[in-house]
Amino acid sequence: KNDAIRLLNQRRREVDNRQVSSTAATIGDLLKLYLGDQRRQGRHSYKQADGYVRLHLDPAFGKTKASEITTRKIEAFIEQKQEAEYANATINRWLEALRRAFTLGLNASPPLVYTAPRIEMLEENNVREGFLEHEQYVALRNELPDHQRLILVIGYHLGMRRGEILKLRWDQVDWPRI
Repeated sequence: KNDAIRLLNQRRREVDNRQVSSTAATIGDLLKLYLGDQRRQGRHSYKQADGYVRLHLDPAFGKTKASEITTRKIEAFIEQKQEAEYANATINRWLEALRRAFTLGLNASPPLVYTAPRIEMLEENNVREGFLEHEQYVALRNELPDHQRLILVIGYHLGMRRGEILKLRWDQVDWPRI
């Protein structure tokens, strides 16, 4: 009985210190947690996240056991995507999804994984360049159909992006000030 209690306590210490990991959980399992979280949170980017998983992460890692993922395997994935000429910002979105999947696996009860690999983000240089001069703006505005013209006018004068403009509702407009 004493030996059994000693072994049980040793095993509990190993779990507490994250020295053991689940041998059954795959990256595919973690990615399902990630997509479920995205759906539950009502993220507008759910479709995008589903695409990340379906087209890139699941084919690369899906069947791999989570305990077998190493920094080297992640670096190989990054190199493969860079060779395919994907932008660093795009690759970072995939890495963020993978990182979040591991976090959800760590926080699950019982945990699906006990450790997560260190996932380094790439440097991004996605500063928007190019501006419309006023004459270009007027010419473009005059060519657009009515339903698109309003989006351009709001974006040009308020500096809002298309996605922000499209989320606006009529009850958010301050009609007396217009």
